[in-house]
Amino acid sequence: MRTQRHPDKPYGLVWEMNGGSVLAGETNRKGACRELCEEAGLRCARLREKRFYK
Repeated sequence: MRTQRHPDKPYGLVWEMNGGSVLAGETNRKGACRELCEEAGLRCARLREKRFYK
């Protein structure tokens, strides 16, 4: 997803590809919900973890 940086941050209003990571002590689910909120302003009501196996 592309988002525009906040005008008060360095390189304000520049378009960027956003992404994130799970913080120390945070579950994958909590990290995903936090990133959705931080990057896109979305809140998670229910998020299921998907597991992939080879």
